[in-house]
Amino acid sequence: MSHNAFTALLGAGGLDALAKHWAATPMLVKSAFDTSAPPIDLSEVERTLVGPGFLARANVQLRTGNPPTAQAPGSLGDLYDAFAAGGSIQLVDCEDWLSPVHPVMDIVNDAQRALEHPIQTVSMFLTPPNAQALPAHHDQIEIITLQISGEKRWETFAPTPPDLLPSGERSPEELGPVKEVFTLQPGDLFYIPRGVPHRVVSNDEVSLSLAISFQSFAFSSMTNLIYEKAVRDADLSRSFPVKPRTALSDADIEAMIGRLHAMVDQLTPADVRAMLYASEMNLPVPPHGSVLEGVSDAADVSPDDSIVRRPGAHMVVGVFDDKCCLSASAFGTFNVPAKAREALEGMLAADTPVRIADLPGPLSPQSKATLARRFIKAGLFERVRCAPVADQPRSAA
Repeated sequence: MSHNAFTALLGAGGLDALAKHWAATPMLVKSAFDTSAPPIDLSEVERTLVGPGFLARANVQLRTGNPPTAQAPGSLGDLYDAFAAGGSIQLVDCEDWLSPVHPVMDIVNDAQRALEHPIQTVSMFLTPPNAQALPAHHDQIEIITLQISGEKRWETFAPTPPDLLPSGERSPEELGPVKEVFTLQPGDLFYIPRGVPHRVVSNDEVSLSLAISFQSFAFSSMTNLIYEKAVRDADLSRSFPVKPRTALSDADIEAMIGRLHAMVDQLTPADVRAMLYASEMNLPVPPHGSVLEGVSDAADVSPDDSIVRRPGAHMVVGVFDDKCCLSASAFGTFNVPAKAREALEGMLAADTPVRIADLPGPLSPQSKATLARRFIKAGLFERVRCAPVADQPRSAA
């Protein structure tokens, strides 16, 4: 796997540039990838479409009419006929059928690691010449598009007011005048922010584009953190009484509101970062090879061995109640006793191998070795074996 497949597309300083545009303005990167070696091409997509049973198991949509509307194709013949008549083909949830080691998934996984935003879906659009796959609309998610073949003209409009965000399609009156025009050619990368209306039309050739959509990962997601605490609270999780409008007194309601306020007051920035990451971030696959290697590597870990984080393993540590939570992109979430936090943080902080027995915290050397063994086995860390002890020369009798 290429651990920098996405950042390589952006080029030197490109990630910082994207960070300035993120959630604000569109950004076009010209010639982001070599068109002679694209992550996927038209022939591969067609071979996939005609594969046995693919239409039945994959999310494939035909977009026909004016404005285009979506429908599922009944057969491969329907698909070809509609495309020849000017309809577009959209393949949704491509991450469900693409191989984990496919170049597209390399880009997707690296994008999630680099941006720390989880994907919503990966889509592909096959658009015939001079056609429009979708009506003018805005999205409620951030989207990065790669133009694989053909050209597309993107017209963008003034950002959507927050109160209109839930409604995607926009009438010409709501859109107003075109604000900017971008022409995407093969090899280009384009970022379109959430809430920016756009209209996209292909030129005189068949267009293939790849769209990586990111979840709506906004500050409003912090309400999920309070919900997670509230549903574990004995009082807040109990049902309302019969006829709650009259049975509940103002004092009862104010008491419950007070409990919610207390939960908010107890949150720290570190808790919010860790909990958001743990609840939202879930990459599709870990770096290949690391888990299988880790199982054998963890067999006989000793306190004298050293440990170092594997490249591409992004991790966050947080403490909730009486447990310590290590959230690792692509690997899931691991819970250990809260007293293991210092040792875990020591493992994460080391840029070079650190001796297991020297990890900070109250755990015994053997407990630290047990902790290290767990995360080596999961593929998050690599073991560096201690040097064998040389035999001491015998003294003369």
